[in-house]
Amino acid sequence: MLVPGCAEFIQFLGVETVPARYKDRKIVPHNPQATGIGLLPEEMQMLAQAVASKLNASCGPVSVVIPSKGFSDLNNLGEPFYDSNSNRLFTEALKKSLMGGVRVKESEAHINDHRFAEEVLEVFEDLVGGAGR
Repeated sequence: MLVPGCAEFIQFLGVETVPARYKDRKIVPHNPQATGIGLLPEEMQMLAQAVASKLNASCGPVSVVIPSKGFSDLNNLGEPFYDSNSNRLFTEALKKSLMGGVRVKESEAHINDHRFAEEVLEVFEDLVGGAGR
């Protein structure tokens, strides 16, 4: 099972370690060892295709649960990495690139919402045959 948490940014160490080619991006220093750099919409699509490739190669049952309202604290309405268009492009590219054996559930929740956690649990229980409760 996969949940695309923190899919909208890449991580570097301190701000001083960010390569020059990313200096014009949204940069969010978290602490001296963690600095997030926002991905561009086309990079979100590339990431989705790469994730789909890995999931398609799975030899067992696979499910993906996608939180349509955001992938992290920083990808919430009003936060620096929130971009509903990029989120949508990621979701569309992922769904388009997945083969039929991978089940997809789109949730109308944010990744940190209680409702999303409940939906993830339901999908997980379905994968393991209800053994979780």
